[in-house]
Amino acid sequence: MALGIYEYVNITPFWVFVMGIFQALLIYGYHKWQEGIFQKDGSQDTAGELEIRLPSLRDKAK
Repeated sequence: MALGIYEYVNITPFWVFVMGIFQALLIYGYHKWQEGIFQKDGSQDTAGELEIRLPSLRDKAK
């Protein structure tokens, strides 16, 4: 169902797909590079992980 919102001029849908894949790979590479430059020396990659430390019952008994 065509809505008439856009029209390809001098480009086929295949090349639009190829450009989209290229942009996705470029953005992914940039993202991985950004993760690398902001990572501190000697630290492990913990992106997306959350560590919560709660006091244990042993700590309260002391």
